[in-house]
Amino acid sequence: MCGRYSFAVEDALIRERFGIRVRTAIYKARYNCAPGQSLAVIANGSGELSLFRWGLIPAWAKDSSMGSRMINARSETITEKPAFRNAFKNRRCLVPADGFFEWKKDREKTPFRILMKNRAPFSMAGIWDQWSAPDGGIIQSFSILTTGPNELMATIHDRMPVILRQEEEENWLKGSDPALLLKLLRPYPGGEMEAYAVSKLVNSVKLISHLANVGDAKTLIIHPASTTHQQLSEKEQLSTGVVPGVLRLSVGIEHIGDIKSDLDQALNDL
Repeated sequence: MCGRYSFAVEDALIRERFGIRVRTAIYKARYNCAPGQSLAVIANGSGELSLFRWGLIPAWAKDSSMGSRMINARSETITEKPAFRNAFKNRRCLVPADGFFEWKKDREKTPFRILMKNRAPFSMAGIWDQWSAPDGGIIQSFSILTTGPNELMATIHDRMPVILRQEEEENWLKGSDPALLLKLLRPYPGGEMEAYAVSKLVNSVKLISHLANVGDAKTLIIHPASTTHQQLSEKEQLSTGVVPGVLRLSVGIEHIGDIKSDLDQALNDL
């Protein structure tokens, strides 16, 4: 599956890599994208980044709660499931990222960050839909397609997101032949990717969101857990302003109250 990812790329690189218009009011770097959030996608026919909610809500759904169970769509059954088959035919999107997180099924449930060896941004195959709320509001939402693991991911998890090659992206957005589209839904070559363990603090979406939004959080850099201040315990690193394996930050004293409860919870979870 794919339950978290990051997309923190400079505007100019996004324009160069994806050939789209980037509106500053829409895009901001996200280091811990999570279900339920409004995140950047490139929908078929749009030619720009748009914000859609992660967790597809079918147009026929009675309420929006269904989206929480629809963050991923299995590529093997995409043409069969009522919630996904129409979107697969008509409403596809690219979900840009520069890495994704997966939790290894070991005793510790160790989180890993998976990315390209060359650190380049990439796109995951997505589908989207539009749902009309009873109050007249419109929610556009998306799901990320998954497939079996490549040789790298097989050591971590039994599923992975469908990652498209750059030359396949236009076909995914504009193609009309279901058979050809299905051929795109395969594991990305593991030899072009790498993975490293990160801190369990990545589990806390709320904490990361606070730190990313405070004005004095000048840098927010994802690090391997094994290389970040190895001489300090995780609790000691938090007290010095370094969150192991996830981020390096500088937070002004005026913002401490905003994140104290989330820091306390993170410490309790270590």
